Amino acid sequence: MKIKKLSVEKLWDRYTFSIDFDKQVTILIGKNGSGKSTILNLIYELLSNGLNNKEYKFEKIKLSSFDTTQEISIEQKKFQFKNNMERLNSINKESIQDLKELFNRIQQELVASSLSYQEVLHNSKEELTHKKTDYLFLSTFDMEVKNKELVKKHYDGISYIKTELDVILNELITNFKLYLLKIKEQVERVQKEFDKELETYTTENNIEGLKEKLLEKKRKTDKIYENRDLFKSKINELFQDTDKYITLDENNSLIFQLDEENYLTPYQLSSGEKQILIIMLSIMLLEKKTTILLMDEPEISLHVEWQRVFIETLLELNPNLQIIIATHSPAIVSKNFRSKVVSLSNFHVRG
Repeated sequence: MKIKKLSVEKLWDRYTFSIDFDKQVTILIGKNGSGKSTILNLIYELLSNGLNNKEYKFEKIKLSSFDTTQEISIEQKKFQFKNNMERLNSINKESIQDLKELFNRIQQELVASSLSYQEVLHNSKEELTHKKTDYLFLSTFDMEVKNKELVKKHYDGISYIKTELDVILNELITNFKLYLLKIKEQVERVQKEFDKELETYTTENNIEGLKEKLLEKKRKTDKIYENRDLFKSKINELFQDTDKYITLDENNSLIFQLDEENYLTPYQLSSGEKQILIIMLSIMLLEKKTTILLMDEPEISLHVEWQRVFIETLLELNPNLQIIIATHSPAIVSKNFRSKVVSLSNFHVRG
């Protein structure tokens, strides 16, 4: 799924509006308090079925898809406390049955007054369970970890989880190791297939056939490593001005080599470097799946040169992203994406 339109009715009982999105990149700009983060959070509310835990007052919000068979909507129904009190005062207090019926109705209304989620597939409801929407909300503001148990973790005898970014990095690095294990198994399968056929070509002395088979094996293994190698290449391009290059240690952990003897772990990087590493790792691990990427002010802590190539780099890692960014940075917009800007001064959005 990729989002075509967000429609909002009676946000804070005041604002009704709709916003159209580009199929690949939409950049939300506006003054502080204009509603950029609110829009991202409303989208997240819909995509996550309420896991956002942000409280917004509205009548209805709806996401329409470029795939016209699918939309997601939420309605908020208000509990009519005054009407129910009038009903309570009007019934015969001696009638237990009337009281039971009233309390049942009130209970039903209370349940209905919570968020009502509806994912609609117009053509075939049976297909709905197969229409999973992949999304990613990245927020990478750095702060000290409050959970002291996490701080006790060590890397080579040194405490390394000290900030929220370190916690996110730790999980991503674990997932990266699992990803490396998966592609290693894929390469081993290619090698086994090649080994099975090798004897035939050598027995028949078919040199040309063997050469072609070797080229086919290389193409398959290169394809398997393509995503990983592109990630490493893009990270090295971004880090080249600081003379660091990314590689793997003997445990398949990411490290940043300074020279032949010295290196930094990801946890020793600056907050801006950690932030870009988190973003790039998150995108790489999607393995080019079609995904809605929501980002709120990603320019925080990012050098202006990184901001200028930010969107292009993400799309190179995964051309199937739909990127929706809220930003204050002119560098992120750049000349290539001016046509993708949505100015919230054109809408009556607050939040």
